[in-house]
Amino acid sequence: DLQGPEIGGHVLNVEILNFVSLTSVVNVSFSYEFGGRKEFFDSVQIVSSNAQKTELLIVTPEFKGVVQTGNTDQSIVIFIEPSQDSKKKVSFNYLVQAVKATFIAANPSTVPASGGKTVTAEIDFFEYPTQINVTFGGVLLPPTDISVLTVSSKVKSFVKISLPAKTYGVYFVVMSPALCATPCAKSVGFAVNLYDESLPVIQLPPSGGPLQKTTLPTLYLTNAPALESITSITLAFGASGTSSFSAEAPVDIANLQESTVTGVKRITVTLPSNITAPGVFRVSLRFALAGGMNKSSAPFAFKVFDGFAPRVIEINPSRIPTTAMVEGRKLNLQSKVSLLCANFPNDLTNLEELSAVLSPSLQTAEVLEVKHLVTCDWGVPDCNRTLVKLWMPAVEAAGVEEFVLSRIVNGSLQQLAVADLTFVPSCDHEFFCKQSGKMVNYVKLLGNPILECSASVCLDKMLISDPVVLKVTPTAGRAGTQVAVQVKDLPAFAAQDVSVVVTGSASRQRVSVLSLQQDDGSTLMASQGVLRFEAPQFMSPDDFAKIQISTIVGGKARVLAFPFEFEYLPQITGRAQVVSFSPASIMQEEALILFVTVQNVHRIDRPYSADQLLVQVAGVEIAPPGLVSIISSDRTATSLRISMPASAIAGSSMEFGVGSKIEGSTNLGLFSVDIVPTPLPVIISSFPRDLSAGAPADEEHVISVTVAYLDPALASLDASNLVVELSGVSTEGGASVDVLKVVSTTAVQSCTARYCSVIEFMLKVPALDQEGKDTGGTANMTIKTAQQEVIIDLAFDLTAAGEASVVLVQPAMIPLGGNVEVTVFLKNFPDPACKTSNTCVQQVNAANLKVEFANGIALVNPTEFLKEQSNGMFVLKFPAPAGAFAGAETGNISITGGGKLEFDLRYMMPSAHVSPMDGRVSGGETITISATGWYSAETVRMTWSTS
Repeated sequence: DLQGPEIGGHVLNVEILNFVSLTSVVNVSFSYEFGGRKEFFDSVQIVSSNAQKTELLIVTPEFKGVVQTGNTDQSIVIFIEPSQDSKKKVSFNYLVQAVKATFIAANPSTVPASGGKTVTAEIDFFEYPTQINVTFGGVLLPPTDISVLTVSSKVKSFVKISLPAKTYGVYFVVMSPALCATPCAKSVGFAVNLYDESLPVIQLPPSGGPLQKTTLPTLYLTNAPALESITSITLAFGASGTSSFSAEAPVDIANLQESTVTGVKRITVTLPSNITAPGVFRVSLRFALAGGMNKSSAPFAFKVFDGFAPRVIEINPSRIPTTAMVEGRKLNLQSKVSLLCANFPNDLTNLEELSAVLSPSLQTAEVLEVKHLVTCDWGVPDCNRTLVKLWMPAVEAAGVEEFVLSRIVNGSLQQLAVADLTFVPSCDHEFFCKQSGKMVNYVKLLGNPILECSASVCLDKMLISDPVVLKVTPTAGRAGTQVAVQVKDLPAFAAQDVSVVVTGSASRQRVSVLSLQQDDGSTLMASQGVLRFEAPQFMSPDDFAKIQISTIVGGKARVLAFPFEFEYLPQITGRAQVVSFSPASIMQEEALILFVTVQNVHRIDRPYSADQLLVQVAGVEIAPPGLVSIISSDRTATSLRISMPASAIAGSSMEFGVGSKIEGSTNLGLFSVDIVPTPLPVIISSFPRDLSAGAPADEEHVISVTVAYLDPALASLDASNLVVELSGVSTEGGASVDVLKVVSTTAVQSCTARYCSVIEFMLKVPALDQEGKDTGGTANMTIKTAQQEVIIDLAFDLTAAGEASVVLVQPAMIPLGGNVEVTVFLKNFPDPACKTSNTCVQQVNAANLKVEFANGIALVNPTEFLKEQSNGMFVLKFPAPAGAFAGAETGNISITGGGKLEFDLRYMMPSAHVSPMDGRVSGGETITISATGWYSAETVRMTWSTS
């Protein structure tokens, strides 16, 4: 608030944008101007300062001479000017509030007239510190009889005076600052009653009694006349301000008796019979003495009340503090008050039936407890006793509030009790604690508001620690995300006392704290609680913002030793973007295992839960768990796995939608998976690898074919239940082709459909008849079931007996760079007869052996050739040349005057080189992939996966 009392002490928290960066208060002046004069502030602290924003803590001084005679509020202008750049001088208006010295109470207000007794006056906003003049009955008291108590402050003063001996009566006391000219506008006055100590005095007189009881409470007297001198005693009920009626009743002298205390007598009196209605009276005892003299006791107030009506007997405390300011914080002091009530309804136990309202502020109090202490039979007046405990609201203005306690009956208020409650300014606790170099423990003061200054609410600043963050939830989000911070030892108990600053490389923002909830038992020295704030729109290009939490206690900023980071995730707008999915198609009867990577979705934190995603098929949500699982999720993309059984696959394609559930079905990323028919059975591999390469017709051969897409039930058939139909050639003696083995080689466990079926058939092919041996031929074979159902057709080429052929090439795969030894096994090379005479190597050496490749490379009888004869075969060894591309490279072997024998070398691609190997999760990195032996850029396809 830009207003405060003229006595100063108001703490201002000032924020200035685009001010100069301050390192010390000596670089800036703080002043105010009024009436042509300029005054400076001397209590200023820099909380934080940079080129964007400066935060200052300013304590206002006493504004002497600002509020003129008449005590009206006065507006002034406060200036803040940096010494290095006067153009950045700023100013603002401040309302100086007039305060007036107000007498609160005198204790005691009635004292003996014999002198030497002390009275202490309580005064709000009296000039402090100052010498004081006091007049008693118009006579100036000597300074030695006046003392200002040390608990005094500018807000509240306590002045004790010693009274002179005077004749009894009422005297007026005036207190003024010693330097205040007469008449002094700053003076206060009050009355003190001096009484004659020789007169009878009723000690601790009763405050009242019920109309229904004739006997009053016993009265106790000191200075009572001697019994033998008394001729009569009269009880007088005199009129008061609230009652014009008066009455008297004689008292039996025998009722005046000695008490158990020396010098104290007791007397029993009865209510005058003509008092028949409630009222307040001035009650005294009048003693008629021998010789015609009368002596009367000082009157006391006595309330005659209805003994069956609810009423307040006592309110404790009856004076409680108003709101207070400590270190710029407004403390809403809420006191607990107890009411002792009579004749309260015994059936009232439900607190919600009670209403407690203050007037004129119209604020409500909270009823904490109703406890029936004494319960009496019906018809006994003024017997029931009930204790009601309440929590009063915080009231800013000092004064008397009428407190009305009512019962809610059928929606209407039934008044039960009325009492006066006085709100007064409390001690200037901040000033008091500063005298001992300490600060106000405002948390303790809030828990137990007190009026008087006390060292019990002062705290050593060194006992307060800096706060530490225990946990942040969530640690990532977007603008508007509510962040909960579990923090330890944060010395703050109100959201407005805490500063949260979000900093990036190009911005610094202060955000409001939504709530601060400290655990029960937390104090300024040790606390644990949860602070909540809303992440602001981040003005920096960074992925992470630094979050600093601080508060000011005891004039010092308490900050986190280690600010924590909050990750700002990309803003989600529009549809989710499916960047990859695999497979793009599946076969009929195939279960779907689908891998999807999607962007523009909310990141899913660990532990992953698919509940945060919305996955639809044909517009219908797939309900996780089980069918949908999260593989990975970061700020840029989420990868997931979708599983669907074969029974759920239908049609020619399936339309999928994937996105964040919070964004709804209208923002899903869409894609389709095609459902293709299962292909016809096909041979996918064989042994030998090339059945068309030719094999000698005069020999028996064992071959195998591996067939895909067959009925998987065929794998369970016994080989004897299969037949092979042969055409194109004739076998020796008409022997049949036999099935040696049938076995499933599928990689899919429990395969029950054609799409995953892989079956290997091993066949024994007999040698051909003589004509076939001489010419060779193609053996066309059809594998059938015993029921003549065709399984697969295949062809096996056989060469004429004695014709040269390539039997085997090793190794199966060759590095692209070559330089490994290749071994080729040839049969009947260079002719069938050489194996008998063991001259195959010599004949080849003489026949100009060549090895040529389709890429133009030729090896002509080089010294690197190694030739040998083994097991009836010619073995050729040579170093493999380097290949240009990965894959098969066709070569042929020839000699002068002979044909060419073809063979394949299969080159494998070396591993690619990737640079750089690592990158940011946000993407945007340029990656260079170097690969040797690639066919062409058009054949490149990239896939990404996480690990």
